[in-house]
Amino acid sequence: MASHALRSEDNAGASRLDLAIFACLSIFAVSIVVSKAVTEIAYGAALALWFIKVFINGRRPRQSPLTWPLLAYLMLSAISTAFSPVPLYSWERMKSVALLIIAMLFAENVRTMRQVRVLALLLIASTVLSLGCTAWQYSYGLGARIERDDATLRSAGLIPGDIVVAVNGHSVHTPSAFEDQIGRSDAAKPETLQVNRGEWLEKRQVQIAARSPALAELEQPSAVGRAHPIRARGTLGTMVTYAEVLLQLTLVLWGLSLAALQAQQKLSWALAALMILTGIALVATLTRASLLSCFVGSVLVFWQCVPRAWARALSLVVVLIALLGASLVVRHQRKLGMIAREDAGTDYRVLMWQDGIRLTMQHPLLGIGMDSIKVRWREYGIRAYERYPLRGHFHSTPIQIAAERGLLTLAAWVWVIVVYLGLLLRLIKRIPQEDWFARGLVLGILGAAAGFVSSSFVHFNLGDSEVQMLFWFLMGLAIAMDRVQFRSSLVQDG
Repeated sequence: MASHALRSEDNAGASRLDLAIFACLSIFAVSIVVSKAVTEIAYGAALALWFIKVFINGRRPRQSPLTWPLLAYLMLSAISTAFSPVPLYSWERMKSVALLIIAMLFAENVRTMRQVRVLALLLIASTVLSLGCTAWQYSYGLGARIERDDATLRSAGLIPGDIVVAVNGHSVHTPSAFEDQIGRSDAAKPETLQVNRGEWLEKRQVQIAARSPALAELEQPSAVGRAHPIRARGTLGTMVTYAEVLLQLTLVLWGLSLAALQAQQKLSWALAALMILTGIALVATLTRASLLSCFVGSVLVFWQCVPRAWARALSLVVVLIALLGASLVVRHQRKLGMIAREDAGTDYRVLMWQDGIRLTMQHPLLGIGMDSIKVRWREYGIRAYERYPLRGHFHSTPIQIAAERGLLTLAAWVWVIVVYLGLLLRLIKRIPQEDWFARGLVLGILGAAAGFVSSSFVHFNLGDSEVQMLFWFLMGLAIAMDRVQFRSSLVQDG
């Protein structure tokens, strides 16, 4: 009796832990596209609770087809870091590499298709929140944009196009709010303006002396106008990060909408509409690699859904037309083609690729150490750093991994991707046609994975934690669904 009571108490404790873990995973899913801080807190809490659960139960995590590839990638990255010439910088970056634990966390703690559906729906809700934020930025505004090109304003440090986002510490989102704050200020004291400048919204502080001619210019009715984003960035800080997240979300929605087309037509149209809005936001980021990768992923998903040759050929025509339209938008807004060698950003990338390949050949086994180029770039002869003020990365995930961690780690990363894509393709065949949601979600995750990999050749998308967290989250859901389907098949066979 006593032992039975103890087992019941342990089961109750485990059940409460499971509920707490799933609550944290749900917060993770609903905040991942909206707030990096909340997502990281939810991840940390879920991870701590999972460790407690493993300690209490005494059971090791279950293996999946991705267990050994992920562990190999993690361990080889750690070995490379241990031999890094700047270990403090490299160990700091290991935190980013260790985010792959997210995939294991979700795979171990999501045990039913109902939980998968809840998390997927929360991810869709997060997408809607993010699109709402982006729409608000375009409609309501980001601040007060300097419109006047005046010598007195230039001497004070303001140029046309600068966006004033705060006056004396008070946020302003519209020209009227800017004028109100200027009007309330003490005329005998200087004005401190928080300003964002240029396409990347470089932050700076401008101080204007009291009763200066520049202040008189700012008080003119035509001095400022409503500021709108040059490139969409949502709540994620930069347009490239936002584009890489939207790329994955668009393809997940694409897979769901195609799968629902025959089973749930009304819902299919709603999902398609949301997918189109997400795609529009992706186009608004004007990020060329993400746009091209989205078309690659969308074709792959469509071809998995539609076996007919004529439909596949038609899809290519539609994609080419859409790609042409996106290219025209990019050219109009950024004055660049989809491939522009004369662009400074493209030149920077090409220089980094060339030097990354050279460093890989010189240090093929363990690489030069993560982030070591930031302090030893002169020794390594990084030409882009000599030509441009930006101290960035190699702008390619394969090149970044090879140059910093060696060819063995790159091979482990390729192993991860190959096994992951193989798992998704097998899972699509195993899911019954009538389970449209599960099938659509796997199709969407396949498209997102293909888009992520395509973009990784010209973006170091493993360098953005928001992009990584979404990628590992989707992988964790895929592993969880694979296990659910495997259990279902065993029951049917039994």
